[in-house]
Amino acid sequence: MTNRELFLRDAHICMYCGAHPRDNKLTRDHVTPMSRGGRDRWSNVVTACRSCNTRKGNRTPEEAKMPLLAVPYVPNWAEYLALSNRKILADQMEFLKTQLSGRKMPFHTQ
Repeated sequence: MTNRELFLRDAHICMYCGAHPRDNKLTRDHVTPMSRGGRDRWSNVVTACRSCNTRKGNRTPEEAKMPLLAVPYVPNWAEYLALSNRKILADQMEFLKTQLSGRKMPFHTQ
């Protein structure tokens, strides 16, 4: 998982405050900090603005009193393919759309 894929999954929105900052102001936040046993996995990472990531620090969202706006999830294979590819042909996208779980995904087609 790259930051690009993570930010796409989360629609470039901070999962703590709902802000939609520029990409250079977005960070990867570990819901359970890695120093406290958290893993660098889809189910433990969210997009966060730099301000929220700094404010949360080495705490869980509950400890920081910063509830998540959405629960992190592992994309299915079709979602992952769409997140990881920059250009998907229209006919390929039509097939992928039939395989998606119903979550809104920011796709780029060619």
